Amino acid sequence: MDGDQYLPFLKHVLTSKRLEHSLHVRLVMGELAKVYGLVQKQALVAGLLHDAAKDLDESEWKKLVAEVLMPRFPVFCTSASPTAASLIQSDRPPADA
Repeated sequence: MDGDQYLPFLKHVLTSKRLEHSLHVRLVMGELAKVYGLVQKQALVAGLLHDAAKDLDESEWKKLVAEVLMPRFPVFCTSASPTAASLIQSDRPPADA
């Protein structure tokens, strides 16, 4: 099924209960894709990965945001996501510094 390549990673970072939840959400997203005319593969993968970082602790979140998200999505991380912005605020100089 679409997204299965992410299962080893998800098994490593999620609790078994959250992984089970994500597998069910993937199935629901597959059905919703049919109803709303979405790309099924993308919907299945989005459903599976929607909680991929949910069980990370704060230090892991900070690392993920600083090393992966900020370089790729700086506007999203600072304006559209107050949580992400607050996690990195103390670890990153202001943009205009």
